[in-house]
Amino acid sequence: MAGLLASCCAQVAAAREALHGLGAARKLLPLLSSGNEEVQEGGAMAVQQLSLLPAAAREVRLHGGVPLLVELMASLDARVQVRLQPRAHVLEHIRL
Repeated sequence: MAGLLASCCAQVAAAREALHGLGAARKLLPLLSSGNEEVQEGGAMAVQQLSLLPAAAREVRLHGGVPLLVELMASLDARVQVRLQPRAHVLEHIRL
């Protein structure tokens, strides 16, 4: 589901605004701690796409998203590294 949200945001800029208005960035953060790699990847993709909107990026920061993303990117699990390495730019829009 999060991957679908990420795709929508990538294709339709207005989707970012609408999802941000619904508080989606904050609601996606728990997915980054999931035990399922596909769920983690979808969550990271969706957070990255939403974070292109500065207000959503602030929301991610305010709700503890940066440590979750850093922890996910620093995972020692080889499967997680392989799936998320191409997504390392996820923190790019979330200014510290």
